[in-house]
Amino acid sequence: MTLMATWRARQAARRDAALGINSLDHLVVALLGPRPAVDPANLRHAGQIAAMRPTLARRDWEDDLRGREDAYAGETSPTLLLVVLVAITAIEIVGGCRVMKAIGVVGKDQILFGCALGLGLLSLTLFVARQVRSFGGNPSSVAQRMTTAGLGLVYAAVVAALAYSRAEEAGDQAHGLGLYAEIAIMVTATAFPAWLSEILYEKYVRARRMKRDIQRLRRDIQRDERRQRGGVSFAQRFGAASEAYDRAASEIRAAYTVEHRRVSARQPSPPEPIVALVERSES
Repeated sequence: MTLMATWRARQAARRDAALGINSLDHLVVALLGPRPAVDPANLRHAGQIAAMRPTLARRDWEDDLRGREDAYAGETSPTLLLVVLVAITAIEIVGGCRVMKAIGVVGKDQILFGCALGLGLLSLTLFVARQVRSFGGNPSSVAQRMTTAGLGLVYAAVVAALAYSRAEEAGDQAHGLGLYAEIAIMVTATAFPAWLSEILYEKYVRARRMKRDIQRLRRDIQRDERRQRGGVSFAQRFGAASEAYDRAASEIRAAYTVEHRRVSARQPSPPEPIVALVERSES
């Protein structure tokens, strides 16, 4: 392309020198086209140039990300909490199945009702815990207080019944204080996993929410970085195209100028005008 343009520039220089004109600027545009330039009226150019600057909310995103990462560093991994919750659920289901066995339910019904009992105890614990938490944090009416108290009594009765059933299953020989001790142990074994699952579930929800917020902020920052890299890449490509245009234009100008001067120097001097000869003869 450069050799062809240089050859055409020399040909044009010979022609222009013979005519006594200089059309170098027009020749450069004819051979290379207009010089690349940023057009503010071009929406694509304006968008790419604006993309070189970070989003106004970028600094807020980065500050939020650092704050949430620092807070998340003190939290337990949501994956580990989920594994523990699944394990607690499995323990409660197994315990429910053993209670069904103790009261005489056998076969498929034992598994079905055992799963329902274990999951029901977990759900009831979660519901009662939330009711107690809301009752302690906000003022409530008399009806709400009575409802919370009734739920607490129902929960206590369910736990006591399950504990007694498990104590009966654990040993039929215990009597008196031994039986009460077994009942106390079974109450702890029945209620503790359920309450622990409620505590761990709250921690899991909080850690999972924080992790999702961190992932969302990272995606927003990465998306803005990609947009900014696209603007910088456009500016670099545009600068490279402008430099290549200037180099080619310089070569064309040099070839045209040298050839134009060489041919102009070899041209004969133009004859004097006839009017000038007449004036000299009259003088």
